[in-house]
Amino acid sequence: MKPVAGALALLLCGLSDAAWAGCNSPHLAPGYCDQDGDLVADPPHDKSQWLDPEVIMVADVTTYDLLQRVDRSGRFVHYLENALKRKVRYFVARDNAEMTDAFKANRIHLVNINSGGVAQAVRCHGFVPLVQITDAGGKLAGYTMELVVPAASPIKSVRQLKGHRITFVDDTSASGYKAPLAILREQFGMLPGRDFRFDFSGRHDSSLMGVAGGIYEAAAIASGAREDLEHSKLLDAAALRVIYTSRPFPLPPWGVSNRLAPALSKRLLQALLDYRGDDAVQGPGNHFRVANYKDDWAPVRAMFGAGEAGTKCQ
Repeated sequence: MKPVAGALALLLCGLSDAAWAGCNSPHLAPGYCDQDGDLVADPPHDKSQWLDPEVIMVADVTTYDLLQRVDRSGRFVHYLENALKRKVRYFVARDNAEMTDAFKANRIHLVNINSGGVAQAVRCHGFVPLVQITDAGGKLAGYTMELVVPAASPIKSVRQLKGHRITFVDDTSASGYKAPLAILREQFGMLPGRDFRFDFSGRHDSSLMGVAGGIYEAAAIASGAREDLEHSKLLDAAALRVIYTSRPFPLPPWGVSNRLAPALSKRLLQALLDYRGDDAVQGPGNHFRVANYKDDWAPVRAMFGAGEAGTKCQ
């Protein structure tokens, strides 16, 4: 076992009664405390609120090919069972809303929150990112937001989207909604309703196939979803055109609730850091490094700005 050092040791540190009584963390929802300043919720001071489930539920939302994803993740589940010496089960949510509801209800424990929902999950629901996916060299793995149109479309630039309809994924998606809205507004002065109409497809693969089939005029998608579909021969790259590519965003982190027993959180963290799978759990590569929400997600928080921070917790 490799040592887990630095700020990670805080997972096992309790806070004094005085510290909790005076805890003021305005960047988190009421009831959460960030005493160490890492921008995520600390474990509850009351140990009776800690969760130590006999069966660990692992969950994420697949962007395409559900059956293939379940089969692939079976290897990951088997690895975790051996590492943790307890039962592990895998759950694929239909969409981000279903997974968020299950996380809030403590029915799932190790989750892969979509990039657009990370900030709100941290602030509102006690989500604590544990690890980020890296390439074999340890570099943070990422993806870009792309605006795509059918290959035969006369639209060649972003400004030519004025007066047309853009299909987004859902309102929690970073690349499929939040990032393109911010980019269209800040870089191109374009506002929904005034400069373009919009709707939602619900999934990245639906948006991509809709554009490729000429059903959608344009769509905002994650580059990884397009690359996966092209690699699996489900999408013909020649059927669409990319007219905009954003700067990279980090891939969704794997994390837990701040209520998960600190000792179990530490064991999960170490198991993930030790993981060397023969296939990607999600995205490129098969390696993880310790997540640093404060730094890794600073560009994303800056892009979403006050609108994201001001979103009400439900």
